Amino acid sequence: MEKDKVRKRGQEEIVGFVLIIVLVMVVIMVFLGISLRKGGDSQRESQEVYQFLESSMEQTTECALSEGRSLLKLDELISECYSSNNECVNEEKTCNVLNETFTNILEASWKYGEDFQIKGYELGIVYSHNNSNQAGQREEILEIMGGSCEGSVFGNSYWTPEFPGSITTTLKLCY
Repeated sequence: MEKDKVRKRGQEEIVGFVLIIVLVMVVIMVFLGISLRKGGDSQRESQEVYQFLESSMEQTTECALSEGRSLLKLDELISECYSSNNECVNEEKTCNVLNETFTNILEASWKYGEDFQIKGYELGIVYSHNNSNQAGQREEILEIMGGSCEGSVFGNSYWTPEFPGSITTTLKLCY
């Protein structure tokens, strides 16, 4: 009889221990789910931003490198700014024209501020080396920011080859 009481008490302790373990696992899963959900919302890719960047690269700028040559498209101007920062026919540096042109495109396309859904934006253009000696090195070509970037971020990048590396244009819209 006493053996049965000891067995029963042992079984109750095991059941109690298993319930505590299950309860702890449920709490851990809830915290893990909350933390992953917060991390995932901080920045999401936006197809709309990608299409904006892609079409912006076809925008004709106010820069021609010599008389009689056609005006450069935005992606050509980015390459020109990175490689040499020559002067356009109007005697402005290509990087200055790039900054002005991209700022105008952004401000005409995305209304931002406290009264709008978009609170701010960040645009970055970076050259990345692909050769073995400088692999992983990045050089900033242009950075433009407007408004305040706190909270959720939607963005995307547009990649352009520029031998021997590549140029990546990244736009983040902050909500």
